[in-house]
Amino acid sequence: MKKIKDLEIKPILFIILIISIFLIGITLAYFYNRGTFENKFKSSAYNVELNEEFNNNWGKKEVNITNKDETPIILRINYNEIWVEKKQTNLSKNQIDNNPNNGSCRTKISSNETNKYTLSNIIDGEEVVTKSWTSTWNDFIEGNDGWYYYNKILYANESIKILENISLRNDLVSSSNCYEDYNNYEYELSFNYEAIQADISAVKDIWGYDITLNGGYILWPF
Repeated sequence: MKKIKDLEIKPILFIILIISIFLIGITLAYFYNRGTFENKFKSSAYNVELNEEFNNNWGKKEVNITNKDETPIILRINYNEIWVEKKQTNLSKNQIDNNPNNGSCRTKISSNETNKYTLSNIIDGEEVVTKSWTSTWNDFIEGNDGWYYYNKILYANESIKILENISLRNDLVSSSNCYEDYNNYEYELSFNYEAIQADISAVKDIWGYDITLNGGYILWPF
C-alpha cells in the first residue's frame, strides 16, 4: 500500500486577527475585544497577548493567552480547522462526481464556480489531526453558540496555556483511499477570542448571558 511521508503534509501557521470595539453607555463604559490573530497581538482596549510557539511542523504548537492589562477580563474563545489545497487542481464538477475517491474525500467549500474543496478531519470516526489540550482547557465550558467560555476571571498579568501540540495520524491517512488528497493538502488551525471586562452587566449587555461571580470563578448559564 502506498504510504504518505510524515513530512509531506504540513500544518499552516496559526491565523490571528484583531478588532477593538468600544461600547460606551451613559453611566458605564465597557471595554470589549474580539479577534482572530497572527502570532502575537496587542489591542488598544486591553493589553492582551496571544502567543504561539511552533516549529512549522507537526508537534509543538503552544498557544498562550496573557492579560497584561490592569483590568480583569472574562474570556471566550473558539477555533476553526480546515484542510487547504496546496495547489488547486481545478477539477470539474463532473470529475469530482465521477471519481469515487475524490467524491468521498472532498467537500466543496462554497457554492460558487471556483471548485475549491476541503477535506474532512475525520476518518473512520477518528480525528486525522489530534490536539493535545492542556488541563486549563477543562476550565472552558462549551456554550450554545459555538464559543468556549473560561470559567475563571483572567486577572492582570495572568497567563493561561490552552494547547500544547498537534499531531497527524499517519496511520489513518495511509490506510485511507484519500491518502493522495491529504498529501496535496495542508492543515490550518485558527483561534478566535473575545474578551470583556469582568463585570456582570457588561456580560449581560454585550454577550446576553446572566452570570454569577463567585470570587474569581464564573458560573455560566449552560
